[in-house]
Amino acid sequence: MGDSGVLEDALELLTYECDALPHLRESPAAVVLPSSAADVQAIVRLCAREGVPFVARGHGTGLSGGALPVAGGLVIALSRLNRVLHVDIANQRVLEGPFARPRETRLGLLDEQVDALVEVLDQVRPQVVVSYGPDGGYGHPDHVRAHYVTMAAAPRIPEVARVFWAVRPASAVADGIAALRATPGLPFPLPVVDGAVDGLPGVPDAEVTTSLDISAHRGAMLEAMRAHATQIRVWTQGPHAAYALSDGVARPVSDTEYFTLAHGAATGSHDDLFGGLAQ
Repeated sequence: MGDSGVLEDALELLTYECDALPHLRESPAAVVLPSSAADVQAIVRLCAREGVPFVARGHGTGLSGGALPVAGGLVIALSRLNRVLHVDIANQRVLEGPFARPRETRLGLLDEQVDALVEVLDQVRPQVVVSYGPDGGYGHPDHVRAHYVTMAAAPRIPEVARVFWAVRPASAVADGIAALRATPGLPFPLPVVDGAVDGLPGVPDAEVTTSLDISAHRGAMLEAMRAHATQIRVWTQGPHAAYALSDGVARPVSDTEYFTLAHGAATGSHDDLFGGLAQ
């Protein structure tokens, strides 16, 4: 595998401390990145011979902590067995290698992913693109990678006048948690960190540039969330609503969506993503 196939630096290991259930974390002693099935077999035999515990990892997008490392053990990351060979947008087809899973993007080659998004944007030619902020919204590694791919690809398309990040201001998060605390019959526990009811991600209020009132679409939004029943649980009772991801923690449902303008002119965008743009 060579030196590039073994990761031992503490900073590099941060990526592998968790999957998409980020509140469960453990740092491995090392990570190996095999490039073939034969590499995987050789690594597993070596671990068995030396008594080293290991965890096999795909791309870390699981929502159940299944890729959580064993303390002092090895992570066998299978990301290099992943190749998307061709994207046929017109026919909605993808030609992929044997271990490719296109929706799991984090550990693919950044340049390839940027080029693929540029190809899509070049065909669609949108005026506005919405993506995640640098933290991926709540730390999901695929979302973090989507942020970097978007920010690299969008400026290459002249028709893209604005790029927004979907965010939640800290004050709205705090108000939402306070409202949940007073909600009768809430079936999910409130987010607790270090003994305090806290812990949901939010950005400084000053970073919010655009706010949209979506209260008229609340019902449709809740139905869309319910359609993802394997990932999201939705609870409603009269005017009250909350949801939980795989960690089971209560999250408020907001009637406002917030954004940060990351690229483009701000005029007219405070309450309309397309405000002030030529139609």
